[in-house]
Amino acid sequence: MVPALHRKRRTGAGALESLFAHELTHVAQDRYWPQGASVDEEEQLQVRLGDRDRRDLHPLGRVIEGHALYVHQQVDALLGAFGGRYLHEPRPRADARLAAALLSPLTRPIRNAVYLPGLPFFAALTRAGGPALAATAFSRERLPTVADLRDPAAWLRQHHITTTTTVPAR
Repeated sequence: MVPALHRKRRTGAGALESLFAHELTHVAQDRYWPQGASVDEEEQLQVRLGDRDRRDLHPLGRVIEGHALYVHQQVDALLGAFGGRYLHEPRPRADARLAAALLSPLTRPIRNAVYLPGLPFFAALTRAGGPALAATAFSRERLPTVADLRDPAAWLRQHHITTTTTVPAR
């Protein structure tokens, strides 16, 4: 379905490959961390029972989407995208550009709230220790909080991970 929609928009192969990398990252997350959904359900139940404050929940959506967006952007960079656009590929059709412009104000808040907060966190972890270190964020013991997403260096210190790379706070 996705290739058919993108073909109609005249999206090029590079954009499709980076989108595929994003979605494949979700498949790998589910395989590597199958208990992720149960963590979310357990925390939501604790809130309903009054045992947990809603502000204390782990931002699972932000972690999962931030990681996938980081991979997506790395693939974009490897394939030569500039600012998310593949300059050597055809421009999307005018009606697709218009639809994107009309939808952008509606989708931007979702993107800013869900996709973007985890992006700097995974970029920092990957710089500090590569993909293997970034993958450790998906263990129950190391699942980042909202504060961790804002300050990856604090997450690294909390888990006694030493690095020679400077990890900036957001």
